[in-house]
Amino acid sequence: MDSQIYLFVYGTLLDQEFAENLVRKRLTYLQAKLYGFEKINPSESFPYNYIVPHDGCEVEGMLIKGLDKESLKILDRYEGVDSGLYKRIKVQVSTNQGKIEAYTYIAGKSLL
Repeated sequence: MDSQIYLFVYGTLLDQEFAENLVRKRLTYLQAKLYGFEKINPSESFPYNYIVPHDGCEVEGMLIKGLDKESLKILDRYEGVDSGLYKRIKVQVSTNQGKIEAYTYIAGKSLL
């Protein structure tokens, strides 16, 4: 794999224009699936999607290509990583170009 940073997204960051405005750069999106996780839909108490590990489940989303370390810092702030809302982990995602190692955001200790 090259030195690009990839991020699997499944919620608000699916909106390419929104994500590009956050990181202030052009991004490339690719359809992807993440196996072994379940997407939890928003509730009245928390209006955003999140994912949790769950064997036998899959999450459809997109793979963002073209991120750098500074972009990840911006996205970590947006996702509330420091407050424990979400946690960024490495995963393997499936695309039509094969399996790709990427980061994704899962439910953090504040959500669980």
